[in-house]
Amino acid sequence: MFDPTAFDNMKVVLEGLIYDRDFDGTILVTDRSETVNLAALSRSFQMEMQVRETNPNRNLDIKCRISLTASLENLSAELLAQNEGMAGCQVEISYHILLNKEADPYIVSLFHTLLNIWGENREIEIREQRIYKTPEQFKKEIEARVLFGRLVSEDQISDFKGLVDHTVFSIDQLQNFYKNN
Repeated sequence: MFDPTAFDNMKVVLEGLIYDRDFDGTILVTDRSETVNLAALSRSFQMEMQVRETNPNRNLDIKCRISLTASLENLSAELLAQNEGMAGCQVEISYHILLNKEADPYIVSLFHTLLNIWGENREIEIREQRIYKTPEQFKKEIEARVLFGRLVSEDQISDFKGLVDHTVFSIDQLQNFYKNN
């Protein structure tokens, strides 16, 4: 038997909390991915979700992904008990928004909305791309990433429930913003 790493413990807790929200009907888990990169010796865990929609005719799609990653440096710091400040994982929240209308007016508002939701001490990155079905017909996809800029350790595992709750709240806030504009 092996001793699970901090990544393993945090992944299991995060996954359980997200599936609990799926089970209670608040969200729908739309994807789950767990990757081991053998070249870089890193691990990644991602779960994608969306708020369960009560109006199936609504022309808006917002999905949110919570990612947990650990590098070789993070794992070795934990297992070798050296440089314990590097033991832990990175957490990232990303939103994927498909629009059938011009995205430009929403970018600045999205940036400020995410800062209001997640706080001024978070780094926000927003990317926009067009997805063409024909040369004349396309959708715009906006990806907004919330970066925490620090490692999360097992000592903060009790904060994961609040993280998941806040993530679901943020999806609701973005849904309401885009629905009303």
